[in-house]
Amino acid sequence: MKGVGSENIAARRDWWRLVAATVAFFFGFGIYSGVLANFLNETLHLERLQLGQLEALREVPGLLAAGMVGALAWLPEPRLAALATALTGLGVAALGHAQNFAQAVAYSILASAGLHIWLTVQPALIMVMAPAHRQGYRLGLMNAYQSAAMLAGLAFVVLVGRWLAFSAEFGIAGAAMLAGALFAVRISRDRGGGLQRRLLFERKYALYYLLSLLDGGRRQVIATFNVFILVREFGVRIEWIAFMLLLNTSLMLLAARHAGAWTDRVGERRSLSVYYIGVALVFALYTQVPTGAPILFCLLYAVDNLLFTLAVGITTYARHVASQRDLSSTLAMGLTMNHVTAVTVPLAAGWIWQHLGYQKIYLAGVGVALLALLACRLIPPAVPKIELRA
Repeated sequence: MKGVGSENIAARRDWWRLVAATVAFFFGFGIYSGVLANFLNETLHLERLQLGQLEALREVPGLLAAGMVGALAWLPEPRLAALATALTGLGVAALGHAQNFAQAVAYSILASAGLHIWLTVQPALIMVMAPAHRQGYRLGLMNAYQSAAMLAGLAFVVLVGRWLAFSAEFGIAGAAMLAGALFAVRISRDRGGGLQRRLLFERKYALYYLLSLLDGGRRQVIATFNVFILVREFGVRIEWIAFMLLLNTSLMLLAARHAGAWTDRVGERRSLSVYYIGVALVFALYTQVPTGAPILFCLLYAVDNLLFTLAVGITTYARHVASQRDLSSTLAMGLTMNHVTAVTVPLAAGWIWQHLGYQKIYLAGVGVALLALLACRLIPPAVPKIELRA
């Protein structure tokens, strides 16, 4: 009994270290998100097509996520998480000193490499540490913590951003992420399922890969182009961008844990169906907002972010069908599939925006959401669950 108690204490300690690493990382990411669009517009003066090109190049490390994680398979997953946060922090801090498009691309790729390793390893660590059949709840809970941290970072931009240079804001964001690495490196080396294979592409995970592929396009339009469009087409300034993101993050903070728990209760098939029906409707409404009504556009953006909390179902579906041994590699391949569209969509969207208008981007997004809806209906009503220890 003493051994079991000691193990439980160690597990709780590692969980809170992962929470601390996540909070530090997303506090920095909140600052970065709050200033990026205005920095690219006001300091580097990037054109619409260049914004699409930058975003596409920044997402290349995501396309290579499976290869990067596989190449680093000799590292324990907690050490890989620490390396990821450190790389992201260094790239973000350097970005604040970019003087031109080429430098912005180079520093963004460095930050993106770390970010996409983190986005692969962190969910795997969460689910391995979670009790059986509570993975969705734990993912939702961690999403709530990271949303709170994002909220703090965005609040920082709203309250003091106007008195700081962009370079200082990016520097503070990078320093927070580096602090996260110090927490992650203290997680026990034996946490995680182990990265057993360099690459994993198996037919039995094909539906997970397809869902990840289709969700990548939706994510790019919302995470990147919504903010750029507000800055370039609606003329929204940095303080209001940060305030809008702060509001959205607050809503996600309230909704994330409930979305994860609801997914655990009703299953991924039902929760993802609601998600993609909602996304299709919101994308259609985006096309009807006049440029003189930025508040209406922001309200739709808030609804869109609430819907995004249901995307946790894609990750929990992977946990149900993949063994612990395969989990990190499966998530890495899913992230790679996600970034096939994450690389191609910004290039296409930048061209569409430049030549046809931003509304056409959202019309194309409606089609992608409907395809994803059809794909998620292929999930069995009762997904067979792999046991936590495999």
